[in-house]
Amino acid sequence: LDERFKNDVQKNRNKVVAHTAFTDLLARDITPIVELSFFKSWPHDSWAGKWEQWQRVYALVYYMGGRYGVWRYQTCNEPDQKSNPVPLPEFLERFRVSSDAIRCAIEDVNRDFKKNLIPDISAPVTINGATKFDPWGKATLETNRTDYMGNKTAYDLFNTFDVHRYGSSGAAFNKDMQTFKTEIPKYNPSGKMMPVTYTE
Repeated sequence: LDERFKNDVQKNRNKVVAHTAFTDLLARDITPIVELSFFKSWPHDSWAGKWEQWQRVYALVYYMGGRYGVWRYQTCNEPDQKSNPVPLPEFLERFRVSSDAIRCAIEDVNRDFKKNLIPDISAPVTINGATKFDPWGKATLETNRTDYMGNKTAYDLFNTFDVHRYGSSGAAFNKDMQTFKTEIPKYNPSGKMMPVTYTE
């Protein structure tokens, strides 16, 4: 990973070297939120698929947490978009596996590097603000304390509600927030509101 982060040039819309981006952000006291992709070499409903997802997320988070102190993560970019949709049941299953891997990696980073990072995990990272709260936001919140084995947990699998919205007026964001303030506590097992972010 060290070699790739330092020398691999990502060539999508922007030419980026990950190490340069992270070190520049940290030098400016900017906290990055890292988007982790789903890995699909194996079917998501097989243990091989779950293990592939878990180990890759763990390795990336352990590296970025230990090397750059990264503690904020998302696990799937716009699963509801039409061009590359992820079915909701698959999204939920992959998200639960990824959330566990993130938490385990940060715990190990804190132990091995004497850090005190607290993971911040964002979901569901859907498009168009609150318009798709049901089913995406509702379903993700309803399972916020159910791990990948189906067991109930005493902690939230994610703690920041994240969405995207493009080309909208302030009134649209205000309407979103009214929905979030009502619906998030209703469906979150803790009964509590959580921070809301718009990362696009």
